[in-house]
Amino acid sequence: MDSQVSTGRKSVPDDAISRDHIDEAIKTLLSKVSIDHKHWIPYLGGYNQNFKQDPEVFFDARFPDTLEIRGKTMQPFRYILIHECVEKSLMDELGLRYLVAHDFATACERSAVEADGFSWADYCNALRRPIREVSKKPANLWAPDDLDLTPYQQEKAPMLKQIEASQ
Repeated sequence: MDSQVSTGRKSVPDDAISRDHIDEAIKTLLSKVSIDHKHWIPYLGGYNQNFKQDPEVFFDARFPDTLEIRGKTMQPFRYILIHECVEKSLMDELGLRYLVAHDFATACERSAVEADGFSWADYCNALRRPIREVSKKPANLWAPDDLDLTPYQQEKAPMLKQIEASQ
């Protein structure tokens, strides 16, 4: 089977998403999802509990606007936005467990990173420091009251206690 053909499409390999489609997805998400940069959000991004009716994605107040990777500037919020929206939608709409939804969201995030011409390994390395920094709760920031705690309940119990104490 030709690895360049999937349902009649020949423009990109089967395992890739085109940059145009990533841009279209980001534009659509930004028109439908509220963005909040005012809170403490461990691991950089999260979403509200009532995402289905009133979709909101949270980015930590210290979330970097840009990252430098091998001399190129990237906007990491694009990829985290896709990740958070895919993850929460798969849980809400299809009832997937968090860890399954997280894996699919990570695959979408990776496709977006690579469609923009960045290496997945370089992207992950560039995010290590910001993730480490935002995982420590600062005195002047609190987690939002409506932050969906499902990701923390299912794999990060110590962080869950810290979040609940800050709400």
